[in-house]
Amino acid sequence: KDFGELILLEKLVLSNTTITGTIPKQLGKLTSLEWLDLSITGLSGPIPNEFGELLSLEMLTISDTSINGTITEQLGKLTALDLLDFSFTALNGSIPKEIGKLKLLTKLCLSNTALTGTIPKQLGESGLVSLDIFNTSITGTIPTELGNLRGLIYLFLDNNSLDGTIPTELGELTALKQLYLSNTTLAGTIPKELGSLQKLEEFSLSN
Repeated sequence: KDFGELILLEKLVLSNTTITGTIPKQLGKLTSLEWLDLSITGLSGPIPNEFGELLSLEMLTISDTSINGTITEQLGKLTALDLLDFSFTALNGSIPKEIGKLKLLTKLCLSNTALTGTIPKQLGESGLVSLDIFNTSITGTIPTELGNLRGLIYLFLDNNSLDGTIPTELGELTALKQLYLSNTTLAGTIPKELGSLQKLEEFSLSN
């Protein structure tokens, strides 16, 4: 909890360590923090709501840990955030629509979690370059609004319970290089609009 007194701290990296326990809510007092890396540790428990006060934060990664609970909607206040990585955790619940308010967010990694619910259409309002939500319990359809992510290069939605059809709007993702939609329950035809993706290098629909 003494970390909460380091109000000038800009970078805190505790990754690849054997630290355990829960994430101290006092970290929310580090208002100068730009980089917080707690990945590959023994940390568990929920993400503190107090993280919503880290308004200078540009990178937040807590991947490869035992954190659980839900993703707090307070993270929607972190308007400077560029990278958010909660992959390989026990997080559950839905993806907060508030994440779509993060206009500077370029990388969202939520793969290998217990997340449920649907993909928020508000993600189409962000500046994502990489969207990684594979191997979760996400259901529902692929939002047509994802077609607004004209800078998107990587889209990984495989190993989910997604249904419906592949939106024709994905043909607007002209920067896309990798598209993975395998091991889902998507049906229908492959939209001819995907033929416009001239930069596409990898495309998987296998089951």
